[in-house]
Amino acid sequence: MLPQLFSLFGYPVHTYGVTAAMGFLAGFFFARWQAVVTKQDPEHTADLIFYAIIFGVIGARILYVMLEWNSYFAEHPGDILRIDKGGLVFYGGPLFTALPLWWVMRRRGLSIWAYSDLVMPATILGLGFGRLGCLAAGCCYGHPAEVPWAIHYPEGSTPAYAYLGAALHPTPLYEFAACIAITAMAAWYNKRKQRHGETFFLTVLSYAIARSIIEVFRGDKVRGFLIEDVLSTSQAISIFVGIACIGAWLYFRKKPTKTMSLDYYPKGEGPYGMRTDDSSA
Repeated sequence: MLPQLFSLFGYPVHTYGVTAAMGFLAGFFFARWQAVVTKQDPEHTADLIFYAIIFGVIGARILYVMLEWNSYFAEHPGDILRIDKGGLVFYGGPLFTALPLWWVMRRRGLSIWAYSDLVMPATILGLGFGRLGCLAAGCCYGHPAEVPWAIHYPEGSTPAYAYLGAALHPTPLYEFAACIAITAMAAWYNKRKQRHGETFFLTVLSYAIARSIIEVFRGDKVRGFLIEDVLSTSQAISIFVGIACIGAWLYFRKKPTKTMSLDYYPKGEGPYGMRTDDSSA
């Protein structure tokens, strides 16, 4: 564990904040690179990533506060904006970001599915780096394990106290590895997809499956449960999202090809998001 890297002018620089910043930058440059590969506009992509970061953090915090309202924030409402008092729940990010990003893309006349193929993998990449911060902060830890790669948290830390110093599954590293693998798969598939939207659905479904599995090895109780010690909140959301993703994909497969085709652009738009003179293009 290394919650704090160093102090700058008397202010602590937390590892979680640094890894989160690394994740934002990694997602930003990944999305711009993929925009060039798929012949979308890198500048529009950069703007969408910026909005995704802002609304994603807000949404992730809102969901965390909702889950912990009765146990903490009802009595400490002044701590709602203090991320150091508790953290973020990833699924809150996409859930609260979807509508603002949809509105921005519609305003600009962008192909929603084309740019979703760029933003979602970038989001997963950013999450992966954030999980390194979780490892350093001692949150999102696993339950006791006897595998060779199990880790011991330092004495006095929350994981060590919760499990009496036992070796635990390094679940943040599991999710980091899963996020990197999903992002790499998305980059590979983006160059081979037949329709816009395919990469988005593949990415979401892959993360939902990975998160459901990783939740089995999680040992932190603070993440919340729908069925105590059986079905965590994030696991329930993952199952729902996975089923919804499969259903949506099957539905879109029945739609006309142009709905998600590679050569489809909204009215008045051409490649790289450029407006065309012919509004019927």
